[in-house]
Amino acid sequence: MARQTGRLADWDDARGFGFIETAEGTRLFVHISSFGPSTIRPRIGDRVRFAVGTGRDGRPAAVAVAILGANPVDAVSPRRGAPARPAELRDYVRLVGAGLIGLLCLAVAAFGRGPLWLPGVYLGVGLLSALSYGVDKQAAEAGRWRVSETWLLGVDFAGGIAGGLLAQRLLRHKTAKASFVAASVVIAVLHLGLLSALLAGLVKWP
Repeated sequence: MARQTGRLADWDDARGFGFIETAEGTRLFVHISSFGPSTIRPRIGDRVRFAVGTGRDGRPAAVAVAILGANPVDAVSPRRGAPARPAELRDYVRLVGAGLIGLLCLAVAAFGRGPLWLPGVYLGVGLLSALSYGVDKQAAEAGRWRVSETWLLGVDFAGGIAGGLLAQRLLRHKTAKASFVAASVVIAVLHLGLLSALLAGLVKWP
């Protein structure tokens, strides 16, 4: 049985199940009984090695799971002043990035550096992006046809990046594949740079 690696993207410790996200962005159900003997409980952000089997509902599920890189932070509540986990830092960056894009967009319109309809475009395309991420996550969990990464990144590039970043954070989706995360960062930086240049008057709206 072929082994794969991934990250524990969601975990309900009280109920003993969650979802593993592979490097390709696929999400697989995992039950606590599928983990081998371990001195620690699974935690969100753990790196794991697993095989793909069949769950009780007949759908693909992760089995024979081993924790490769355990999350060292306390499972109940991090101590005050303790360093944030890498996954928490990435989530924080996504929230800050989305917030900055929204604020810059409003400022550009408010100070006459761009058209008044610009925030509406960012909002509308952002909602489309968030919806696309939601549809893709449901499709991944159900084993249905996925939304292409080209579409997701294309909508983000077209102005939906704030919605895309929020969807990644809230849905815990498309956060494990390094190439996709890198592309999202590049798109976010491009929009932050363009909006900042417009606000500063370095770039003039046509």
